[in-house]
Amino acid sequence: MVCFDPVQINPVEKPYKDISAGMVHTLMIDNEGSAYGKGGNMRHQLGEGGEFRNKGLLLVVYETYGNSVVQPKKFQFNEPIISIGAGRYHSVFLSSSFILM
Repeated sequence: MVCFDPVQINPVEKPYKDISAGMVHTLMIDNEGSAYGKGGNMRHQLGEGGEFRNKGLLLVVYETYGNSVVQPKKFQFNEPIISIGAGRYHSVFLSSSFILM
């Protein structure tokens, strides 16, 4: 079994109302309904790069280090996000009009 020592992370600049952790990435939403992501992106769970549009979802290019998004990057959605979910290699977002993206 691999064990890691706890590491203190820098405090976030803004409060998040929800956080979801996947295997190698993390999603956050703030009180205004903006969604953010950081961490591993080897399966494009934080975006395809370039622009990708699908059912009101717009993902934009992220600054990456290898396959990882180092700083939280804001997802560009057409409406507020009310819930998030991060899985092993996927991300889901629920919009304020109850559209699952």
